[in-house]
Amino acid sequence: MTRIGLLARVRGIFLDQPKGGQTRRIVFGGLAALLLVLDVLSWYTTGRNPDTLDVEPLVATSLALALTGWLPATGGALYATVTALGLLVPGSSGMVFSLVGIFAVVAEWVSRKWYLQAAVALALVQAPQFIVGDNALADLFGLLMGLAVAIPLGFGVQWGEEREGALLQEVKVSQVAAESAAALVRRDLNLALHDTVAQDLVRIIVAGQSSARRTTDPQTAEEVQELSELARDAMRHVRALMGDVGVGHTDPVQPLADILATCQAMLAGRAITLNSDLPEDVDKSCSLRQRSVLGLVLREGTTNILKYARVGSTAHLSLEILGDGTAEITLANLIDPAAEDTRGALSGGYGLDSLTERAAREGGSLHFGSNGGTWLLSVSIPRTPGPAEKRHPRSVADPEDPTPADVEPGGVEGAAQA
Repeated sequence: MTRIGLLARVRGIFLDQPKGGQTRRIVFGGLAALLLVLDVLSWYTTGRNPDTLDVEPLVATSLALALTGWLPATGGALYATVTALGLLVPGSSGMVFSLVGIFAVVAEWVSRKWYLQAAVALALVQAPQFIVGDNALADLFGLLMGLAVAIPLGFGVQWGEEREGALLQEVKVSQVAAESAAALVRRDLNLALHDTVAQDLVRIIVAGQSSARRTTDPQTAEEVQELSELARDAMRHVRALMGDVGVGHTDPVQPLADILATCQAMLAGRAITLNSDLPEDVDKSCSLRQRSVLGLVLREGTTNILKYARVGSTAHLSLEILGDGTAEITLANLIDPAAEDTRGALSGGYGLDSLTERAAREGGSLHFGSNGGTWLLSVSIPRTPGPAEKRHPRSVADPEDPTPADVEPGGVEGAAQA
């Protein structure tokens, strides 16, 4: 290994190991300074010759103990090594109080679940102490007392940190859940506004325009026009409340045939006929996510037909399930020349933009526009298999298979988020 490689390896070891926090640095730094001062004072207070004190081992031990607060692995290992050498090397090192530092290292390493390393470090310091000591019983008592403090302290710190981490995780989960709940509430509120108030206002506006065109009384026409303008203002206020949150469908399991019947009844109020071509058992042939989007397309497309189609005209709906399970739906209707621009005040593009975004999220596509006086809306949605389909694959052409293919990831929550 080259010199540069060796230096990089050593630097990596120091950078990759766990670091001590601010509290640990203060504790170990203060403890190291205190033990150093106590050892020096004890040497002088016992009346021994100051010139015989070896300060270097004491300083090295204190520095290694202080380093444990920054780098627990490196500092603790250095402390154990320096202390063991200081005890074995002949001389007057004056190590007494500094030996207490090993129990601080043991407590630190136990808190990090370094149990084997803590045992090795303790043996590395205690073995020389028993060898050079002249009172084995006192040394054993000190060892037991130190362990009685260090081990519970280490496990206590370990439990406290794990508990703090668990609480922080719970807080994060709660924050995410609260944000998700708030988003769902806003989405459901926007959906309710779009599917009820907004569409009712559209009917009022359309009815007002029709009445204004049919009446021959200028005053009545003016009053109806004023009513339509009020409805337009209300529509703008509704849009302001709806904001930019996408519109979803809160009842994705409603049969498409039922949605179609509702849409046909709504159009019948303006003498508009909606001819439909739906495959048999279309709900069994489509996944839940497809049915959810198709239901949205039916509702939004019908609303646009109500706003822009000619009175007494016929609109056409076609739904086809391709061999790979992709669902393609097309709506076509003649545009009333007297109607507003299809991206104007009535629609604002909100529903169609939302549908475009929703179709893209499902991996599909949406296209709309006018072609020679005919308004076209076309949506393609690929089939996204649920967990049951992945376990029990079945052909789309076999709708009688009772496998619950419409079960989607996320359950009710996933449907609400859709």
